[in-house]
Amino acid sequence: IRVINYAATQTNIPFISIKVTGLARFALLQTLNEAPRLRSGIHDHEAEIDEWDRVRERMYAICEIASEKNIGVLVDAEESWIQDPI
Repeated sequence: IRVINYAATQTNIPFISIKVTGLARFALLQTLNEAPRLRSGIHDHEAEIDEWDRVRERMYAICEIASEKNIGVLVDAEESWIQDPI
């Protein structure tokens, strides 16, 4: 969010780039990728559901502030084996 605020003051920085692994534990992303049903809420581990919800909330917050400041957000595609959750 600090980077978004900075970019908003610079005419030559129209977007920021983020890595989802900066917002989420890599092992969580791997677990979600291996079992897509987890994203639908069918899961035995409530802690991981809560953790995934926090990741999504972080993404929403970043995107909301970027939108308010008219700054684009590029999401790094990262590794091929965690593409579904990203």
